[in-house]
Amino acid sequence: FGLAPLEAAACGLPVVVTRNGGPSESFREGSEVFGLLVDPEDPVDIARALERILLDEGAWETFARKGRARVLSRYTWDHTARGYARVFEEILARPASPTTRLPIHPYFLEPSPETDVRLDELAALYA
Repeated sequence: FGLAPLEAAACGLPVVVTRNGGPSESFREGSEVFGLLVDPEDPVDIARALERILLDEGAWETFARKGRARVLSRYTWDHTARGYARVFEEILARPASPTTRLPIHPYFLEPSPETDVRLDELAALYA
């Protein structure tokens, strides 16, 4: 996901990040970019982006401002908590029925060696 680039952007630094995976999702929305996205396997692409951000004062200021605004609007604890609360509210608003709930394993109701979760039970859940 890339917390370090988000933290850097939150501090007002422009970022140069991989265009693959989490950082690309954090620093791009549609055609708008909030940092410089590079091919991590292309040293020339990385060098070009670093050179641009270091030598072009306008690029530095633009990506510093846009990156910080992006992080503060999407990646704060308040924003995350509001998202979780919204999902919980949606779940709680649905009518509950016994068939939609997963059973609670006896171990979690009364932990003891006799109620322990067996390996075959775990395999059935996760395999």
